[in-house]
Amino acid sequence: RQHCPVEIDSSCKSHPGKVACHLAFLRCRGAPQDTKYSEIMRYYECPVVCSITLPCSHTVDKPCHEARLISDGKHQMPQCNKKSPIPYTFSTWGHSKSVTC
Repeated sequence: RQHCPVEIDSSCKSHPGKVACHLAFLRCRGAPQDTKYSEIMRYYECPVVCSITLPCSHTVDKPCHEARLISDGKHQMPQCNKKSPIPYTFSTWGHSKSVTC
């Protein structure tokens, strides 16, 4: 199983295709050590990088399995630390300051 070159079907609905068996097992975090081949793909974490649009309209790249957990509401949206397109304006003085989202 460690270097098995046989290709098996990916369980990712967004990125269907074939995955080398040994790579599939490497990307199955949380699977018990004795998990059978027929059951392993339910633990598969798709590594394809996807862009997520944050509420502030910036985007971040995350592996597909993380993006899916965020879109399903099982994980929180990541915090944005990029420069805000709209600066903060002090109402009293009218000065503005660049801030992060």
